[in-house]
Amino acid sequence: MNREIYNLIAGDIDHFDDIFSKRLTKDEFVIIQMKLDVDEVYRYKFNLYKSIRKEITAEGEANQTLRKRFKKLDLKQKSKGRLVWLSLGIAASLAIALLLILNKSGNDAINKEIYATYKFSDPGLPIKMDSHINAMDSAMAAYTKNNFAEAIILLQPIQLNDTSTYYQGLCHELINNEKQAENLFKKALNSSSTYIAQKAKFRLALLYLKENNKRYKRLWDEIALDQASPYQESAIKIKLLLSKH
Repeated sequence: MNREIYNLIAGDIDHFDDIFSKRLTKDEFVIIQMKLDVDEVYRYKFNLYKSIRKEITAEGEANQTLRKRFKKLDLKQKSKGRLVWLSLGIAASLAIALLLILNKSGNDAINKEIYATYKFSDPGLPIKMDSHINAMDSAMAAYTKNNFAEAIILLQPIQLNDTSTYYQGLCHELINNEKQAENLFKKALNSSSTYIAQKAKFRLALLYLKENNKRYKRLWDEIALDQASPYQESAIKIKLLLSKH
């Protein structure tokens, strides 16, 4: 795995500064909560930021340079009347999701928000850090750098198996080759690996949601009822967001 993607860079700090220093709308709250649920890199950076922020706050005025970098660090102004959501569990986040369904956003707008949140939620396979780099490792290295077209080229010579089929589909999806992605995900649905089949179903449901293809409803129902699926909680939240639109 390319560990550089876990580095907290200036843009990340600006992003988290904004989150901590303003009143979140219901839409913003739900989208961020979903990203924390499914995006490993985003969650890692978020927790790292919280840790650093706590240390800086504890130091008081001792380190002016660091405090200036966290320019919006004003916990007193933040606390009153704002959504305190850092420690919320699943039940609380679902309650906020229920509030969101009362808004007047159109179906297409909600679909796009959900898709954007989960679009890059798959971190890819771990990469071996030794001299015996195989084709899948090379493809995953390209994938983690967002070089999806290159990853497809590297995946194609691999004997077509469930894993390579799924990741080819995912890469096609991420460069907007929806038809190719759909066909590959459908093949992966029949995988002997339950995990790959679950991943393929989740991505196919997302793809249908992006296209506003009503077939997504059946897939989200199935995922939400599947206690063995790693995506069950995400599916429940998504169904709540879609239920009034």
